Amino acid sequence: IAVWRCRYLRWVAVFLLGFAWGALRADFALSLRLPQTLEGQDLHIKGMITGLPRIDEEGTHFEFNVEEAQQDDKSLRLSGPIRLSWYGHAPMMEPCTRWQLTVRGRL
Repeated sequence: IAVWRCRYLRWVAVFLLGFAWGALRADFALSLRLPQTLEGQDLHIKGMITGLPRIDEEGTHFEFNVEEAQQDDKSLRLSGPIRLSWYGHAPMMEPCTRWQLTVRGRL
């Protein structure tokens, strides 16, 4: 409680609290990444394109909401939004369309 009486210490406490909150959120975000064991492996996923695909000279980039994932006919605990890139000429992709894709995992 003495921290709140001193104006300087109050700002230090607020800064440290904000830093701790940011570190906690970063740790949570990193925990949602693809497991390193799946890097370079082919995965079969089913789901829906969310948002508008972005096309540039490298390829087509889009958000994909995974509903099912498998590797070698084994179900994976992978779900939720991921970012995908289709290199080269991609077929027409529209938001809210369902797709079944084979993708190669990359961190």
